[in-house]
Amino acid sequence: MPLELRPLQKKDYQQAVQYAIVGMHFERYFANSWLLKRYGHYFFNSELNRATHLLAAYDGDHLVGVLTADLVGQPKIQFSRWRQVKVWLWETLQHVFAGGVDRYAQANQALYAAYRRHYQPDGEINFFAVDPQAQGKGSGTFLLNALKSEVAGKALYLYTDDNCNYRFYEHRGFQRSGTEQIQFRIGKKLTTLQCFLYHREF
Repeated sequence: MPLELRPLQKKDYQQAVQYAIVGMHFERYFANSWLLKRYGHYFFNSELNRATHLLAAYDGDHLVGVLTADLVGQPKIQFSRWRQVKVWLWETLQHVFAGGVDRYAQANQALYAAYRRHYQPDGEINFFAVDPQAQGKGSGTFLLNALKSEVAGKALYLYTDDNCNYRFYEHRGFQRSGTEQIQFRIGKKLTTLQCFLYHREF
């Protein structure tokens, strides 16, 4: 059955969160499973509130991927004040529980500052997660092609790292603008991560 682009159903929000947790390896920030789930929900809610474009790919009734983008000057399509409150509450707590998240954000800020010295982007791909069981079956490419039809001619960037499938972007016309290395501890374990910013004109 061919993939279809449909409105993201609320019943599938949890599925999108789980795809992000697994695909983006959020476990590197948290030893506690409860905190890991809470961070997954925070991340999804934060990016959903920012979204000006929301694309969901379905295989029959099964959600196989979600992509959101935030374009400059365009209206937010899923903004919720209650969601904003939940995002704010988590952000006040994560500094205590997840130092790695702070370091990741600081690395991204440095990457963006360097990128902006040479480019003027039209927006950011801020959430992109697919069903781990569907990787390699075209769902990610399907979502990027759907986005292209909505943002043709626009220059977008995104953040990723070497714990994700970053080469997926290199094979689809994205260029790496910069790299930042970070280190942080989860319990007694020291983790090293390479953070990247990629960009592309659609």
